[in-house]
Amino acid sequence: QRLAIVGVRCRQLPRRQPVRMTSASSAADKGKPLRRAATVVVVRPRDGATPFDYEVLLLQRSLQAKFMPGAYVFPGGVVDAADARWRAALGAAAAGLSDQEVALRVAAVREVFEESCVLLA
Repeated sequence: QRLAIVGVRCRQLPRRQPVRMTSASSAADKGKPLRRAATVVVVRPRDGATPFDYEVLLLQRSLQAKFMPGAYVFPGGVVDAADARWRAALGAAAAGLSDQEVALRVAAVREVFEESCVLLA
């Protein structure tokens, strides 16, 4: 995967009608079980820029990927069974969260690191 830092200038956009998503091509409609996954949008202010200039972390998918080859995507991926086992190690940081919420947050941090070598700490 290739790493891309993309500059973004924020501005107010005109209101538009919401896009309606159809479930015709969803995994559930095809008889496949849904999998829990996490995606992270990593954003930082651009050095020396105005308060509305940001950089956004995107990854480029492999050109050999079956799904969306070559597309630029946010880092993320599927929750592993081991992700939920971090509750004890997280201690107070996991207080008040369900096992599923802990697993999703651990998966998000793990996937960002695995895919881009950026450690969220």
